Amino acid sequence: MGKRTPIGEFTCQNRGGKGIKCYKITEKTGNVVGIKAVNDEDEIMIINTEGIVIRMKCSGISVLGRVTSGVKLINLQEGDIVASIAKVRKGDEEDEEETLENTDENED
Repeated sequence: MGKRTPIGEFTCQNRGGKGIKCYKITEKTGNVVGIKAVNDEDEIMIINTEGIVIRMKCSGISVLGRVTSGVKLINLQEGDIVASIAKVRKGDEEDEEETLENTDENED
């Protein structure tokens, strides 16, 4: 399950604050794997324990309230869990392409 929530929905806490609820945890949704600050232009990768990686645009993830469960982002088999999430930036792709081009030139 995943969601995007505007940062404005999270108020600042002072010393002694009890925290802010940001996700509705149930047996169906499970625990929080990770939290990333993203923009519409960013992409994320979701990796499960079976080694399956899914890459998706953040603009395709629903914007929901702070205490909601979210929407299904990846289909998991029985006993499989999400191992990690990673934010992918536009610049990372360009750097990777340059590295691949340089490697091809060096092989000649």
